[in-house]
Amino acid sequence: MKYFLSLLILFLYLPSYIGFAEEPTPEPPALTPDVRCYGCDYTGVFLSRSQAPRGIFTKALFFRATLTGSNFVHSDFEEADLTQASLRDANLSHCKFTKADLTKAILSNSNSSESNFDQATLDRTNFSGAILMQSTFVQAQMEAVNLSQADLRGSDLEKAMVYRGNFKNADLRGANLTNTVMYQADLRGANFSNAKLNGALLYEAKIDSANFTGADLSGARWIDGDICAAGSIGACNKREMTAETVKP
Repeated sequence: MKYFLSLLILFLYLPSYIGFAEEPTPEPPALTPDVRCYGCDYTGVFLSRSQAPRGIFTKALFFRATLTGSNFVHSDFEEADLTQASLRDANLSHCKFTKADLTKAILSNSNSSESNFDQATLDRTNFSGAILMQSTFVQAQMEAVNLSQADLRGSDLEKAMVYRGNFKNADLRGANLTNTVMYQADLRGANFSNAKLNGALLYEAKIDSANFTGADLSGARWIDGDICAAGSIGACNKREMTAETVKP
């Protein structure tokens, strides 16, 4: 029996003595210019004001990372997980966030101009006061996103799903919102001058003080559920009811 117990103890503890112990998880590389880090884990790091322009962070983990005021210009975050990360005041211009997850991330007052958020998950993401000029959000999932006071001039939100999104006092002049879903969105005070809203869904949205001067609303579903007629520029002209339109 003693011989058996000795063998069991040897089996349990010998690996740690001969170098077979499990290796600790390696530290991710420092956030420096041109860093390459595919799938690296920066979970929970505190690296505010980092300088990492032109970085490659494909599929990297930044869960609850604090990166306030950092410089990531021209960086690639494709399919990265930035859930609940803080990127307040960061420079994120010309970045790629395609298919990334930024659920509940904070990008308020960031410079995210000319960046690609196509097919990204942006549920409850905070972009308040952010610069998003010429950025793209094609087919992005944006439930309850906060875009209040954001600069979205010339941006592309075609087919984005913006349920209950907050666009209050946002600047969307010349933006493309073709077939964008803005169900119950807060559009109060937003500027949609010369924007494309063809086929957009604005049902039950709040539009007090919103500016639609020159905006194309043809085919959009208005706040009361009616469809705007073709040629609805600057206002929703209701389609005339005919036997064909009321046919079940």
